[in-house]
Amino acid sequence: MIKVLVVEDSKAYMMAIKRSLKIDFKDIDICSAYSLAETEAILKDNPADEFLVAVLDLNLPDAPDGEIIDLVNEHKIPAIVLTATFTDELQEFIWTRKIVDYVVKEGAHSLGYVSKRIKRFYKNLDTKIMVVDDSRMARKHVINLLESQKFILIEAGNGREALDFLAEQPDIKMIITDYHMPVMDGFELTKQVRKHYDPETVAIIGISSSESNKLSVRFIKNGANDFITKPFLSEQFYCRVNQNLDIIEHVDGLKTLAETDFLTNLYNRRHFFRIGKILLDSSDRNKMDLVVAMIDIDHFKKINDTYGHDMGDVALRKISDLLKESFRKTDIVARFGGEEFCVAVTNTKIESVFNIFDQVRLKIQDTDIAYNNQTINCTVSIGACLEKMDTMEKMVTVADKKLYEAKEGGRNRVVF
Repeated sequence: MIKVLVVEDSKAYMMAIKRSLKIDFKDIDICSAYSLAETEAILKDNPADEFLVAVLDLNLPDAPDGEIIDLVNEHKIPAIVLTATFTDELQEFIWTRKIVDYVVKEGAHSLGYVSKRIKRFYKNLDTKIMVVDDSRMARKHVINLLESQKFILIEAGNGREALDFLAEQPDIKMIITDYHMPVMDGFELTKQVRKHYDPETVAIIGISSSESNKLSVRFIKNGANDFITKPFLSEQFYCRVNQNLDIIEHVDGLKTLAETDFLTNLYNRRHFFRIGKILLDSSDRNKMDLVVAMIDIDHFKKINDTYGHDMGDVALRKISDLLKESFRKTDIVARFGGEEFCVAVTNTKIESVFNIFDQVRLKIQDTDIAYNNQTINCTVSIGACLEKMDTMEKMVTVADKKLYEAKEGGRNRVVF
């Protein structure tokens, strides 16, 4: 649940904001106030740390000069300011109040921007950014800017230290690095990071006080996504950070679509073989067992012919859910197509593998699948390859042969 404070003296605009937010967010709790006094009452009754962000009208009847910003800042709630007009003087005034963004009231697209910024805030709660600079003061300045945006922050004093942190926390999404540093400078850090992470996985923004265009070009050519020259405006900094994170998330979303089965939300065949190679290599290095199994729903065509394809889709989704529940996050469960699934299980004792898959078989057999006032039960046949081979393709071929034996042997059984 996202909790947002909205302060706006216009009832019509307040209604528009609420309508827009409720369309864009499934679970949102909006606390609304029309004045400074009402806002004070809300903050008295609600812990400030419950609010993700506040959306504030700059000029209120009882606070015409932006006093609402100071009130919200006192409670350490990030603020997005709404204003009917905009000038250079107003821009400077707003940013001196340490807000996180502002929106000019210019129509429906303004409300869309508010929703976009709130979504960014929510994502930031799980987004790690590392700031790398040997100057404690310079590093702290960037950290202070990012703290107001709710990021998870990591600090490093040089490139070598940054690489150590990245090895420990590979889910870091962005590195903001200075150029001039001892031990390892920003150029070398960027080159080392790019050996393992592409620009769509970890964004790198270079920073330097040098005004030389050659420096920015060298950063970009070494693999940085962006470059900012110091000193910079807070607004400029936030725009660059948010833009680069949006690009990473967009690419990640496209990858997910490309590697996920649309019906079951399981991984697809393509992802299985891509990640499977990594899993196989890892099991070789760490001397761990690896098992690959093919799973097929018995008489699935009969289910479609008898009950219709809608029931067939329900059965596929239900069995997919059961498979996800039955295996660990470190295992791979994929839909290969039709009624066929493939599972790769690593770091499991070979002698216990039969029981693992037989329990899966029994769980599916005993599960009622209901749709449109009709209930059916499905069974599955399972064939598995216990011998680790040099490619996943070969292991899948063996598992598929064993699946055929399970079908020929009467179905609803596990064959190794």
